[in-house]
Amino acid sequence: PGSLGSGSHPYLLGTSPPSSGHGEGKRLPAKKFWSRILYDPSLEAFEFKVGYIETVKTEQRKSGKEAWSERQHEQAIEVSVEEFKSRFPSKKIPFHAVVYFKQDGVV
Repeated sequence: PGSLGSGSHPYLLGTSPPSSGHGEGKRLPAKKFWSRILYDPSLEAFEFKVGYIETVKTEQRKSGKEAWSERQHEQAIEVSVEEFKSRFPSKKIPFHAVVYFKQDGVV
């Protein structure tokens, strides 16, 4: 299995590549690396975690007995690749919200 920290795989984040796009610090876009996790035979999907930002809506009392408003909070979530796949249908994956991919505790 491949390793993220060194060697064949560049450092990965869920962001677009930096404008220079060269060197060992190169970042792959989340969508591209997601595809690689799923289809690259040198990688084992079960070894990866996906860190992403999730928007959570909560009710908060505004004023009066029956008046309620909705608040949105963002929270960081880390789940396995299988859990991430089960939370989002393939055409609805929020790649813009992916912050990192982690393998063996290494981002």
